[in-house]
Amino acid sequence: MNFVLTYMVTVFVIAVFVFLLLFYNIERKRKFEEKNAIVSFHILNVFFILITSSAAHVVMTIYIFGDASKIILQVAVLFFTTLSFYLLGNIVFEHYKFILKKYVKSGNGKVLVLNKAFLKRK
Repeated sequence: MNFVLTYMVTVFVIAVFVFLLLFYNIERKRKFEEKNAIVSFHILNVFFILITSSAAHVVMTIYIFGDASKIILQVAVLFFTTLSFYLLGNIVFEHYKFILKKYVKSGNGKVLVLNKAFLKRK
């Protein structure tokens, strides 16, 4: 029961941080008009999520339940969980970013096509 509660809290922390960081990634790309993803930004996102999820996991295991066994193994499990959530979240965000795009710009900055689905929501 203790490990189930620990992993539920940790997965919740991972999911929240993946959502927040990928949402701000889209906003950053939109603000600075970047065309390609920056690999270092994604690596830092995964590292930041791993640190926060590890902190949540360590707090749950050591301070609340008093069990400090196999921390290195748990960090490896958290790394693969974080990586899988981040990859899945990145695919979903890129898909919805493409669908909900307001318009398509040409090379010189002119608007080519307005998205009808975006106009229906307004």
